[in-house]
Amino acid sequence: MNEVTEILLKAKEKISKPENWCQRSVARDPEGCRVSARDPNASSWCSIGAVLSSTKGIVSNTIHAKLREIFSFVLDQSAIYRGYSIPAFNDHPEVTHDDVMTFFDLAIEKSKEIQYA
Repeated sequence: MNEVTEILLKAKEKISKPENWCQRSVARDPEGCRVSARDPNASSWCSIGAVLSSTKGIVSNTIHAKLREIFSFVLDQSAIYRGYSIPAFNDHPEVTHDDVMTFFDLAIEKSKEIQYA
């Protein structure tokens, strides 16, 4: 399994329960206060926060570029969210936890198709 797929699988697992997903913040602690994605007190994450907290520090430019490519591809497949950034999608008032889980499923599938040099 490639590194991008591993990161996406870990990120999806972090927010697999609705109570572990949040909007309008990269992460939140159990009291709902904003914290950094890698804060040990974080208990919920947005889509990007889940990805950040699933990496071991700074990711290579190649991995970062592949993640951006995958996210853009998946969002561009949606008539509603085409052209949105990941934060704009995650924080959109009509986006649900199920929408985010579907997004991650599609991103994971796409990550398996991409060749890594």
